[in-house]
Amino acid sequence: FEEKYYPQDLRARTHYLGAREQEKIYDRAVILLFCLAFFEVPLWCDTTDSFSFLSPHERCQVEAESGTKTIVYMSGLPHIPPGYSLIMELMVCLVLYCKLSAE
Repeated sequence: FEEKYYPQDLRARTHYLGAREQEKIYDRAVILLFCLAFFEVPLWCDTTDSFSFLSPHERCQVEAESGTKTIVYMSGLPHIPPGYSLIMELMVCLVLYCKLSAE
């Protein structure tokens, strides 16, 4: 339905300010999701111990042709364990879902 006038009561302003606050939270969640990609453990690394903090050199080793494990040179950033990373991603996705479903 279409309104023919702009609502003059306080509820309209309160609704508008609530929507603006949701936009801020949404923007921060998207930025957090983007930054989380830099600290996540790559898929090809060892993710069997999901909640332990291991250095990237311990977690991300590649087996060479000779059968020995070699170190892969990474960015040098610390990695968030996969379990914690998954929890953070689920929380961010929940925030995104709540904001988008409110539109």
